[in-house]
Amino acid sequence: MNIAEHYCDARDFTKAMECYRDALAQDPDNVAASLALAKLHISTGELEECQNICSLLLQKNPNNEEAIVVLANVLFQRNQHTEAIHHFQQLLKKRPDNFTALATLIDLLRRAGKGEESSRFLDTAERSSAKIPLSPGFNYCKGLHAWYSGNSHIALKHFNLARKDSAWGEKAVLAMIWICLNPDNDTLGGEVFANTEPERLVAERKENDTLSVKAAEKLLHDLRPTNAQSAMKVRILENYCLIATQSKQNVERALDSFMEVVATQSDHVPASWALLSLS
Repeated sequence: MNIAEHYCDARDFTKAMECYRDALAQDPDNVAASLALAKLHISTGELEECQNICSLLLQKNPNNEEAIVVLANVLFQRNQHTEAIHHFQQLLKKRPDNFTALATLIDLLRRAGKGEESSRFLDTAERSSAKIPLSPGFNYCKGLHAWYSGNSHIALKHFNLARKDSAWGEKAVLAMIWICLNPDNDTLGGEVFANTEPERLVAERKENDTLSVKAAEKLLHDLRPTNAQSAMKVRILENYCLIATQSKQNVERALDSFMEVVATQSDHVPASWALLSLS
């Protein structure tokens, strides 16, 4: 399993799959290997294979919550939204404190253009226990919904309540950094090369951006990547911090770094998008 994870970090998904299949050949009931293989199939776009693995796992154990989440994710990607939501609804009815499932649902509903439906699931979770509103996982989910709804200030408030937590802290801090760098979801960096705003507005915006970049850099400093995937996320955000300074020199440094990423990971979406937006 450790070797497979190494291959995953190196993005050698073929060899990683071979390792997981070898593990399953030795132990067909290895649930962790089955789930890891299913998630890899999602990464490579092999949705039917992922769905088949999850279905088998749920035949053996209908209460396997992680398999339910992965299966619902696949169903969403296959545009079977009603069925996917049903799986989440059944799971969250039994376990309203399964914040991994709730966060995944909020993200998938946003992608499907149904973000407003997240509110009812959050309300149900909040009403299920007096302790839930204090939970870091719940606050992360609230922050995610607020962020996707365009309420950056409220999102930061909730993410801040989750950022010290061992399970949710890294995700919360990453989201806070993105908000600091781009609170209005504008295209970062383009204004460096072409800016037609009045000088007064440009000066005000630069002052606000400087404060936001400093806040993002402080949050970045607090992150301690635990694996190659986390380290890459930090690298990408460091580059976006450079872009947000609106300095041509810094933007060029970020471009060089993004090009290095794409050279080794041609399917890396954030780096590829950054190159396109700055070209």
